[in-house]
Amino acid sequence: MDAATAYREISTCADRIRALTGSPGRWFRPSQTQYASALLKEQAARAGYPTCLSYSLDSRDHTDPGPDAVARTVLAGVRPGSVVSLHCGHEGTTAALPVILDGLRAKGLRPVTAGDLFTPTAA
Repeated sequence: MDAATAYREISTCADRIRALTGSPGRWFRPSQTQYASALLKEQAARAGYPTCLSYSLDSRDHTDPGPDAVARTVLAGVRPGSVVSLHCGHEGTTAALPVILDGLRAKGLRPVTAGDLFTPTAA
């Protein structure tokens, strides 16, 4: 993907999110890749996203392996500070969430927002 195409896709989505919510949001995470390339980071910044998010744990839920497999994958790999990739619109993901949340609690972990995870707190 060239820079113009990347910018157009990112800015079009930002405009749509802004129209629906009043804000484009604080974070950009590129689709279909774990890490943003330099080109994507550059174009995201140009579109108003100074920070690109990545994930550290791929649940593989987009392959629709079923809720048990999604929950097993997440709970086997999650660590403090993990960023887990989960997708909307997949039945298995929705069904796996209660099991994942219970499993996180059993490990002494809890889900937090990206803002909570990445915003420094005063010492």
